[in-house]
Amino acid sequence: MLAIVTCVNYDDFLRITLPRTLEAFDEVLVVTTLEDNRTRNHVKRLRKGMGRKLMCWPTHAFHRHHATFNKGAALDEAIACSHGDWICVLDADILLPEKMDLSGIQRGCLYSPRRRMMWDQGPIPPESEWNALEHGPEDRNDIRFRHQFGSGVGYAGYFHLFHADDLGPLPWYESDTWKSAQGCDTEFTMRWPSQQFRRPPFEVLHLGQPRVNWNGRVSERWDD
Repeated sequence: MLAIVTCVNYDDFLRITLPRTLEAFDEVLVVTTLEDNRTRNHVKRLRKGMGRKLMCWPTHAFHRHHATFNKGAALDEAIACSHGDWICVLDADILLPEKMDLSGIQRGCLYSPRRRMMWDQGPIPPESEWNALEHGPEDRNDIRFRHQFGSGVGYAGYFHLFHADDLGPLPWYESDTWKSAQGCDTEFTMRWPSQQFRRPPFEVLHLGQPRVNWNGRVSERWDD
């Protein structure tokens, strides 16, 4: 099982989340830009002795088609150059639980766990205390919210787990149409009918402010 982690100027989050991601998946591919030396150097340091367990894919694709942050183009490129049946597309600011029960996953479905939100920098709470934190927007029942963002909003791109054979040939993210990270995840989600959406039996922790870095990192770093 392969995790593809998008990380552009998110190395401060990656230092927190990557150890848990490495424990959960057979291989991890970090996708970043050629200019993001902090992310590239961090992955390089951790790679020693890991071989293909941890890889880095620096690319100019984030700025393809005159985009400010074309996440879809970068993901399509990374997927095309990787291998694996089960793929998890994961953001660098998502901390996984210590144990993920994926025993019941089935082909033909798109999996995305609910998340708890840790808005501000501070000590990471133990997993037993995550349930005291605010739920992510996927648990909102506001009809106006769902009308604005679509029925797939609850299966946003912070965590998408799927079988590669469920989809046709690349590109999967329609990467020539999106100029920022906003929208490409929702369009990708719609490749599955809503009755094939599934919630795995665990939650993840989302670090930092959501929906403010769609055009690249503007939020404050967590290690300054």
